[in-house]
Parts: sequence; structure tokens; C-alpha cells
Amino acid sequence: MPQPSALQSVDVGPSFDGSRRSFTEMPQIPLETVSVDLSYNEITPIPYGIFTNLYQCITLDLSHNRINFHSDEQFLLPGTLQQLDLSFNNIDYLPVVVCPDCTELNLAKNRISLVDNSVFYTIGRLQVLNLSFNNITTIQTFTFTTQNYLQKLLIDHNDITALLDNTFTGLTSCTELNLGYNRISRIENNVFSGMIALKTLHMNMNSVQNLNAGGFQGLDQCTFLFLNSNEISMLQSAAFVGLGELQGLSLANNEITSLPSGVFRPLSLCKELDLSYNNINALDKDDLGKLISLEKLWLHHNRITHLGADLFEGLLQCSYLNLSFNIIHTINENAFQGLNNVVSLDLHHNPVSYLPPNVFSPLRNCTDLFIGNTKVANLANDTFHGLYHLKILDLSNSKATIHGYPFVGLSNLLNLYLQNNSISSFSPDVFNSLGGLLWLDLSKNAIENVTIGSFCWLVETEFQQSKTMHLKDLKIY
Repeated sequence: MPQPSALQSVDVGPSFDGSRRSFTEMPQIPLETVSVDLSYNEITPIPYGIFTNLYQCITLDLSHNRINFHSDEQFLLPGTLQQLDLSFNNIDYLPVVVCPDCTELNLAKNRISLVDNSVFYTIGRLQVLNLSFNNITTIQTFTFTTQNYLQKLLIDHNDITALLDNTFTGLTSCTELNLGYNRISRIENNVFSGMIALKTLHMNMNSVQNLNAGGFQGLDQCTFLFLNSNEISMLQSAAFVGLGELQGLSLANNEITSLPSGVFRPLSLCKELDLSYNNINALDKDDLGKLISLEKLWLHHNRITHLGADLFEGLLQCSYLNLSFNIIHTINENAFQGLNNVVSLDLHHNPVSYLPPNVFSPLRNCTDLFIGNTKVANLANDTFHGLYHLKILDLSNSKATIHGYPFVGLSNLLNLYLQNNSISSFSPDVFNSLGGLLWLDLSKNAIENVTIGSFCWLVETEFQQSKTMHLKDLKIY
């Protein structure tokens, strides 16, 4: 099949579709074209000023080519252009882009290593700038001083190691900044000052070790901050000063061992806090007590050993609490005071062996309780007192035995998981109060027989078909 020549006009009209045509040079484009698509070709050189005569052009897609620029080169574009896509090329040096009214510029997936502070000087109306998936190690200071319209800046998946003062000066309208997946190890004080409109800041997957006081000063409107998957081991007590509007904070997958007193004091509006996958070994009520708006708290996969009295007392709005995969040995009888709105509590995979009487009674709105894979040995009459709205109770894979009537009052329970425990017997009417139960798993226990009529309210017809009533490996549902 013959290849189209460099001067062949492919489509005539407002739109010019020259994608996937195996072009190696720029084709001839009608002057009245509004939208140009030259993606997925093999174009390497771009002749100087070749697009300037496209006086109606609004969008120009040059992605997935082999374009590169020489040093000190200018890239002249039509004054009408609003969207320019240069992603997936071989660009290692950014030219000065002359396009005063461009609002979206995509430079992702290139080989750019340096962002010079003169590159965007002639583009004054950018709203979206994508520099992700490059080799950027340095962003010169004052690079964005003319970008007071920019709303979204993506610089993730690069090799940036440090953020310096005045790096983001001028970004007064930016609402989203993504710096994730870099190698940033330190954050200078006031580096974000002036970003008065920023709502979301991604700093995940970096190498930040310490959060010093003043690092986030100036982010008065920031609502979501992602610092997960760094190397943070130390938090200063004033680390989050200036983040009074924050609603979501992720510090998951770091190396935090302790929480300094008052560290979360500025975060009175925070609704979600993720501290999972750290090395936190102790909690104090002063650590969490100022989070009066918190709704979800992730503390799983830490090294917490004890839950003290009134530990969560200030979390009046909390609806979800995950404490699984810790090494909790003891739980104070008043540990859950104040958690009146918790819907889901997860304590599974902890070595706790004793649950104090009425320990869960403050959780009057709880519907899901997970205590599986623990060492809880005795389920007594008052173990689950007060859990009137409970629907799911998981006590599987522990050492539990049933004494008395621990399930009295759980009339709304739908799923009860008791498999793989040490249950050998139970009172014939122990499950009688669970009239709405849909799933009961008693498999892999030491039950040898069961009194006729024990499950008459549940699945009596099924049990009448069984002659031995052997429940060792039986699921009843």
C-alpha cells in the first residue's frame, strides 16, 4: 500500500484527521481547520512556524509520535489554540511554547528532565498542565509565576527529589497538585505558600521522612492530603498547622511509631484519617480527641497493644473504625465510650483473649462487628450487650466457647460466623432470639451432637433429614 506523502491533504473541512497514517513529516493542513489530529504517526521534525497560519485551530493532537525539540527552540502556535497534546513523544528538552490562549497542555510520557522557568512564560491562560511520566529532576523556581489561571498541575511519576521555596509561586488558582510517585525526601517550609485555592495535594509514593512544622503553611483551602507510602517516621506536633479545612488525610504505609500530643489539633474538620500500615505502638486519647468531625479511622496493620479507657471519646461522628491486624492484648471496659455512631468495628487478627462485660454497649448503632482470628475464649451473657442493631457478627477462627446466652438481644442479626472455634456444646435455646438470622456457620468446631429442636426456629426441616446431627463440618444456611 502506498504511503501518504508529506504534502497530502487527508481530510478537508473543520476537522483534519491524520491519525495512524504513518506520516514521518508534517502533512499539508487546510488553513480553515479547527481541530487537527496527527496522533499515532512517526513525525519527528516540526518545521518552525508551520502551525501559525491555522487561524481557526482550537485543538492540536500530536501525541504518539517521535517529536523532539532542539535547545533554545521556540514552538509557535496559532493564537486561537486552546488544547495541545504532545504526550507520548521523545521530547527531552522543552521549547518556549508560544501560545498565549492555550488552556490545556499535555506533555506526559516524554523524556523531559528539566523544567526551565522560561518555558511557560508566554502561555498565560493554562488551566490544565500535565507533566507526568517524565524524567524531571528539577523544577526551577518561579517556573509558574505567570500561571495564575492554572487549576490542575500533574507532575507525578518523575524523579523530583526536593521541593524548594518559590517552586509554585503564581499558582493562585490551582485546585489540584499531583506530586505522587517521585523521590521527594524533604519539603521546605512555605513551599506551598500562595496556593490559596489548592483543594487536593498528592504526595504519595515519595521518600519524605519527616513532617516539619510549617511545611503545609498557606494551604488554607486544602481538603485532601495524600502522604501515604513515604518513609515518614517522625511527625512534629505542628506538622499540620495551616490545614484547618482538611477533610481527608492519608498517612498509610509509613514508618510512624508514635503520635505527638496535639498533632491533629488543627484538623477539627477532618472526616477521614488513614494511619494504617505503620508501626504505631500506643494510642492516647489526646492523640485523637481533637478530631471531632472524624467519620472514618483506619488504624489496621500497626503495633498497638492496648486500648485504654475513653480512648475514642471525642470521636462522636465516627462511623467506621478499623483496628485489625495489631497486637492488641487488652481492651479496657470503657475503651469504646463515645463511639455512639460507629456502624462498623473491625478487631480481627488481634491476640486479645478477654472481652470485658458490656465493652461494646456504647456502640448502640453498630451493624458490623468483626472479632475473628483472635484468642477470645469465652462468650458470656453480657459480651454483646447493647448491640441491638447488629447485623453481622464474625467470631470465626478464634478459641471461643459458648457459655450461657451471649446472643440475647441481637434480634436484628443476619449473619453469625462461629466456624473454626472450640465450641463443643451450647444450650438448646441459645440461638432462639436470632429469629431473623440468614446465615449461621458452626463448621470446624468440636460439636459432637445437638439437642433435637435446637434449630427448630431456623432450619428444622433440614435437621430432620439428618440422623446424627453432627455439626463438626456443617454449614447451616
